[in-house]
Amino acid sequence: MTDCWDPKPEKRPNMAQVIARLESIMIESQLSSPKARAFWKKYFTHGGLKTSTSWDSFKSALSRETGVTLEQMAETDIFAVAGGLIELSHFDILQKWFGDFYVPENAFIIHEMNALGAKRWFAPFATKEQAESWLNNRENGLFLVRLSTGQPTTDPFTISRRKNGDKGLETIHRRIRRASYDNKNERYAADTADNQRMLSPDVVRIIDELIRRGELTVPCPHQAMGGGYT
Repeated sequence: MTDCWDPKPEKRPNMAQVIARLESIMIESQLSSPKARAFWKKYFTHGGLKTSTSWDSFKSALSRETGVTLEQMAETDIFAVAGGLIELSHFDILQKWFGDFYVPENAFIIHEMNALGAKRWFAPFATKEQAESWLNNRENGLFLVRLSTGQPTTDPFTISRRKNGDKGLETIHRRIRRASYDNKNERYAADTADNQRMLSPDVVRIIDELIRRGELTVPCPHQAMGGGYT
């Protein structure tokens, strides 16, 4: 704004430069990761900044950038917001949940997201209240897994399940924690019922191990919650 009022007209930015600066400010305010900003600028600023785009367009950009085919992303549609879109703020929280999945060296994360999307127990955008409404008064071991919005960087997932407690059957919520963004073999951590700490490269393996141990049994029937993020 100060530059626009420079006493020397030749030093004032033209309209195209003003728009470019405003777009850059908007992207930086919405996206916390420099790599995420670079990705969005590369694919979604031609002809003017887009603050949202279709999930299909986003997947096409991901495919061009990472080499993961569209067929290998078939189950990721569950992460789109209402109307099949992705917005800047939504892209930012996806990055916090999963890491820099849009760079070529992290293409494996897209496969992780696709595997999650295919699981009957995954209800990504369910709230705690919705999870409890589906689980309450159901059998022991029934469960679902949802994304956590409170601390997406440190506690990206929550397991909501039925468990026998001191007061009988109750619905409890347990976090799956972020162990590392950088170590591919130890991205997530979770505790077992006997307080053993598990480290895993992906959430699916944690759930599979908890099922093997008998701590989780049957995926909870739930309404499709894709597009529920706000």
